[in-house]
Amino acid sequence: MNGDFAVTAAGFAIVDGKLAGYLPKVGIAGNLLTMLANAEVGNDVQNHRMLFVPTIRTRMTVSV
Repeated sequence: MNGDFAVTAAGFAIVDGKLAGYLPKVGIAGNLLTMLANAEVGNDVQNHRMLFVPTIRTRMTVSV
């Protein structure tokens, strides 16, 4: 295993830090080890189903 992955998902486009529209079907690909190594953790911890989780930002390849 080398950490490479590719999945199909739905979500929102963010352009210049602002929501720019809904993306009903996108392909996401990357390497899990690289993605985690480059992750930035926010200071906006939220309670989600009894877990306290912050926003996590990273970079990955997305195709529409």
